[in-house]
Amino acid sequence: ELLSSRKEDYNYTYRIPYNIYGKGNQKVPHELNLDCNLAKLIGYFVSEGWITFDHAHGHRIGLSSVDINFIRETERLVNECLHLKTYTNFRENTYTITFTGISARHVFSRYGDKSINKRLHYPMIYAPKTVKTAYMNAYIYGDGHVYTQRDGGHLTLDKNIYEDYLALFANGEASI
Repeated sequence: ELLSSRKEDYNYTYRIPYNIYGKGNQKVPHELNLDCNLAKLIGYFVSEGWITFDHAHGHRIGLSSVDINFIRETERLVNECLHLKTYTNFRENTYTITFTGISARHVFSRYGDKSINKRLHYPMIYAPKTVKTAYMNAYIYGDGHVYTQRDGGHLTLDKNIYEDYLALFANGEASI
C-alpha cells in the first residue's frame, strides 16, 4: 500500500467513518483534505507524537517538546484542522500537548502509534510538492537534524522510517 501509484491520491481526503464516533466523543470533520496544514500537523506527530488508550481517557494523541513555540503551533493546527480541544501540561522542563478522540486516532494511527513503528502513509508520498515540503519541514523542526557542509549536507532520520523518505523524495522533490 505504501508505494501505491494511484493518481487520485494527489488530492487525498481522509474519510472518517460515521460509525466510529462514540457518545460524547470529540469529533473531527468527516473529511480532512491532505493540505499543507494537515501535513505539518502529521509531520509534528511523526516526529514527536504517540497514541495511547486507557479506560480513563480513551484514545489519546500526544506530542512532547521542550519548545513552547512547537507546542503552540501544534495547538493551533489541531484546532484549525481537526476542531479539537487540546490540553497542555508542563512537567520536568517538557511541554506535552494532548487531544482525545477515536476519530482523531483514525487519522494518526496510519502513521504509527509510537516511534518504533512510525511509517509514512502512502498519500504523503504522492502529495504535491508544497504538501511534502510542509510535512518535511515540520518533521525536521520536531525531530530531525540537518547538517550542512560546504559540499552539501545530510539529514538524519529514524531508521524505521528511512525507506519511506526515500520513496517520498523519489516521487517528487521536497525542499527543506
